[in-house]
Amino acid sequence: MKKFLIAAMMAIAFAAQAQSYDNQHKYDLFSNLEIGISGQYSYAIEGKAGNWGADVRVTKRLGNNWRLRGIADFNGFGRKEGFDRYAKVMAGVSADFLPFYIFADYGVSFNPSAHQKFNPAGDAGIGLHFDIGRGLRLFTEAGADRTANGNNVWHSDAFVKVGYAYNLGITENDRKEIDIDRHVHSEYGELKQENQLLKSEAHRITQANEQLQATLERATTALELVEQRLATCQEEVKRVTENCGNDVFSQPILFDYATSYLTSFAEEQVEEMALAIIEDNTEQVYMVEGYCSANGDPYRNQKLSEERAQSVYFALVSHGVDPTRLVMVGNGMSDKDSVREQKVVVRPAFK
Repeated sequence: MKKFLIAAMMAIAFAAQAQSYDNQHKYDLFSNLEIGISGQYSYAIEGKAGNWGADVRVTKRLGNNWRLRGIADFNGFGRKEGFDRYAKVMAGVSADFLPFYIFADYGVSFNPSAHQKFNPAGDAGIGLHFDIGRGLRLFTEAGADRTANGNNVWHSDAFVKVGYAYNLGITENDRKEIDIDRHVHSEYGELKQENQLLKSEAHRITQANEQLQATLERATTALELVEQRLATCQEEVKRVTENCGNDVFSQPILFDYATSYLTSFAEEQVEEMALAIIEDNTEQVYMVEGYCSANGDPYRNQKLSEERAQSVYFALVSHGVDPTRLVMVGNGMSDKDSVREQKVVVRPAFK
C-alpha cells in the first residue's frame, strides 16, 4: 500500500511538471480534469473503533458547479477489533457552493472479512476546498459511508479526509483568463485595423490638400496675369477715352510686358496710322521709335525696343506705306511711367 501511495504522489508531481498552458487545448479532454489523493480517518459507529485510510480520486468539472467523481478508497490499514478492513471503488457527483461542496458516491466495496467479498457501498457528505496555486486545490471532506456484508446487513462509518488535487488541463479560471486575453487581442486587432484605416484616410487627405494647394497656386498665378492684362486694358481704355478725336499719331502703340508682338488694338492703330501716312501727300518722313522699361538687362531692353519698332515698321509697310518714308529706331529705356514704357511712338520726323 505504501508503494502505491508513493507511486500515486509521483504521478501527480510528474503531471504538475508536464502541464502546458496552451490556448489550443482549451477544450481538450484534460480541461478541468483533476487527479487527487487524500488521507482519511474513519470511525465505525457499530464497532466504536477507528482506523486510518487513504483514497485516490479523479474528478471532471461539468459546467460552473457540477463535478463527476471517481474514487478508489482504501480503509483499515491497521486492523483493529470492531473495524472491518475493506476497499471501495465508487462513482458520484458533487455540487459546488463555493467554497463548500456536497457530494454523494455509490459503488462496490471489497471486504475480506465478510462472507461475500463484494458488496454495494455508498457515501455522502460535505467538503471545503480552495485553490493554493495554479491548478492545485486543497480539500477536506466529512461524511458517512455505508457498506453491506454478505448477509445484506449494512453498517455505517463516519470519516474525515484531507488531501489535494491537481488539474491536468486548463482550469475554469484559466479559461476566463484565456477569454480575457482573446478579447483583448481581438480588441487590439480591431483598434489596429481602425488605426490603419485612419492612417490611410489621413494620407488621402494630405494628398488631396497638396493637390488643392497646387491648384490654388496655379489659380493665383493665373489671377496675377489676368490682373496685369486688366491693368493694360484699363490703360488703353483710358488712353482712347482721353485722346478720342485727336490725331492718330498722338497716342503711342502699347505692348504687353516684355513682348514685341502687336495686340489686336495695336494692329488697329497701325492700320489707321498707315492710312494717314498714305493720305499725306507731303512726302513727310515718319519716325518709328521703340521704347521699353528700365527693368532688367540694359542690352536686352535696347534690343526689345528695336524689336518693337521693327514690328510696327513692318506692319506699316504691310498696309501700303512706302518704306522710304519710315525711319526705325530703338530708343531703349523710357523715362515715362511703367505702363507707357512698353510702347512704340510713330510721329512725323519734321513738323
